[in-house]
Amino acid sequence: MEVNVHRCRFIEYQPAQINSLSHTETPTLGLVACGRSNGNIEIWTTRNNWNLLRIIPGGEGRDVNAVVWVNQHSDKMFPRLFSAGSNGLLVEWDTISLKPKVLTRVSGGSITCMSVNHANTFIALGSTDGAARIFNITNPKLPDLYKTLKPGKPSQVLSIAWTHDDKYIITGSSDGAIKKWDSISGRTISTMTVETRRKSSTPVTSVITLPDNTIVSGDALGHVKFWDGEQCNMLQTFNKSHLASVLCIASNRDGTEVYTSGVDRKTVKFCKVDDLENAGNIWIETGKKGYHSHDVRNMILIGDGKEQEVLVSGGTDPAIVVCPIVNYPNVTHRRLQHFPQKPMISISKSKRLLVCPFDNGEVLIWKLGKYAYPKEYDVSPQNPSSVRLSLAENKSLTMKLVTKSKQNVVSCAISEDANWIAVASIDSVGLYRMGEDMQRPGHLKRPKKMKSFLQEMILDGKSSTGAHRVLFTPDNGRLITVASNSVIIISDLTMWVDDVFPELARFTEYASPSQLSISSISTSGDSKWLAVADDMAKQINIYSLDPFQRHMTLPQLTPVSCLHTSLTFNPYSSTLVITFANNQFYVYDVSTNALTRWSEKYANVMPARFARIQDKIMGCAFNPENSNHIVLWGSGYLCSIDMQLEIDESNLDITVKKRKREANAVSANENYRLSHHYQGIMFVEFIGEKEMVVVERPYTGILENLGPSFYRPQYGT
Repeated sequence: MEVNVHRCRFIEYQPAQINSLSHTETPTLGLVACGRSNGNIEIWTTRNNWNLLRIIPGGEGRDVNAVVWVNQHSDKMFPRLFSAGSNGLLVEWDTISLKPKVLTRVSGGSITCMSVNHANTFIALGSTDGAARIFNITNPKLPDLYKTLKPGKPSQVLSIAWTHDDKYIITGSSDGAIKKWDSISGRTISTMTVETRRKSSTPVTSVITLPDNTIVSGDALGHVKFWDGEQCNMLQTFNKSHLASVLCIASNRDGTEVYTSGVDRKTVKFCKVDDLENAGNIWIETGKKGYHSHDVRNMILIGDGKEQEVLVSGGTDPAIVVCPIVNYPNVTHRRLQHFPQKPMISISKSKRLLVCPFDNGEVLIWKLGKYAYPKEYDVSPQNPSSVRLSLAENKSLTMKLVTKSKQNVVSCAISEDANWIAVASIDSVGLYRMGEDMQRPGHLKRPKKMKSFLQEMILDGKSSTGAHRVLFTPDNGRLITVASNSVIIISDLTMWVDDVFPELARFTEYASPSQLSISSISTSGDSKWLAVADDMAKQINIYSLDPFQRHMTLPQLTPVSCLHTSLTFNPYSSTLVITFANNQFYVYDVSTNALTRWSEKYANVMPARFARIQDKIMGCAFNPENSNHIVLWGSGYLCSIDMQLEIDESNLDITVKKRKREANAVSANENYRLSHHYQGIMFVEFIGEKEMVVVERPYTGILENLGPSFYRPQYGT
């Protein structure tokens, strides 16, 4: 199949650096919270080989320095999530609405670090004023300040940890002091100090405690020290393991392995072994390896000893790195994708417009270029089977829309006729009227905000709740809004008067008491059907948009533990493609309430190499020339499937289409044709016959914007 591809690399999406990681185990989910410098908090699950469940959006002045999970008494209850940052606020988050549940102002300046005790009843905070504060969090309505730990000589608290019996708190400060505090009386039990250099203090940038009361510290000189937590004297020091500041330390559950990392990007492993001479234990360095290009700021170790334990780290380079620790350092690491699993980009196919949101309420709109066939094709050196087409018209930035909201945009959409654009944040929904500028053909009018549109978003007598998702129907007549309380609102765009838009319908199946967070919505090409799914895959509902009613709930297609990743209606029929985290996909015919014959026959028949791909399916694109031909895509691949062809079940180990000469070896008649020619894929869609858009943001492009990393020249280099 010959397709002209717009390979778009002009959307310079730049994810924020990772400041904090936290992990907790529940009976059904392993949850990881990732706090970023732009205020976003990502909630990942380790289920199904890592999935990004949802993103709590940040905003102006809302950086996150620390995040922690707090387990509740009932295993059936979702754990509580707290964050703290430079604004001096301790925030408990509603993980369904993605809004703050409780805000607590902490006096003392910026909060630099945070730790929860092992009983999940108290949180300890370190601040720039030099004090550590303990909050009682047993009251879910308001954290109560329990104790303030004030040192005699104020200095910034840079790191904090609880001992495993919850009796003591360990802090590391900018003056080089490691203090042991009594968590009940608030008194200093002992002070340990690290060496100074050139008469200046050495900041203690990281501390943790082990089950045997050993304290492990890392400092700005790159030294890793092990301390006796009872006697508060130093047991061992490693002064040459790191070349710069040690910013993070992690240990396994039984405290026999310790991992350290920081500015020099190296992750070092220490193991506790028997000391045969002194009939005790000593620590030895057993290996080191680098997985990051820049500073490593946070690191956690996940596992209970029964399953394979993994080291999870993040820092200035914004991708989370997952590394198994068996046979460390001779292991292969994995870098999780560096942008949301739900596509951020919206498109108007007929007007050839791409829309992408950025931080702080900014939305950019580009117009795609047009290609021209040259007399002699320019063969791409990366992929000899492809040719470069010259441009008759170059792409252009058509509009920059800046909203007044101080929150990061969570969703945006453009109508197919490009007359409307909707921008949603967690606290507001903006609807803008655009259209083509008749005085400048090919250009858009300056957008006009429909100020009274927010009146339609007033729910249950409360002020506007904001939204998680917005989507226009293909006929341009309706706007579908998923409010932050999971209520689905259908607004009429054809009968508006004085900026007021009639509400056509409201669906509440995902709202209270269900408390499910909607992550995917899709409408059929004829604008008659709406598909909705929550991020835990508990419900996939089909709604009729004429008349407005729930049509059906799809049957359970995969095991309950398997999460869905996308919903996509065929623009030319009533069939719906549902993709899952295990790389299975199903094609469901809404009109007949059943799987299509092809899907029923081949849903569980999957080529081995496709099944082994770690990147999740992010979306599905339908070929206008043949609606049975689809392209499934993830962040690192495109997979072409013809649903009219049978799958040869005798040979399911398909040939992968690679960047080198092997690409020519792929059979033209082969189903599940796989290509890794594109990397960092953010969006894929057909915009016409034999014309497709692929938006890429390669990881190398992101690293180029980060500036130089640590480098110490060695002799002879």
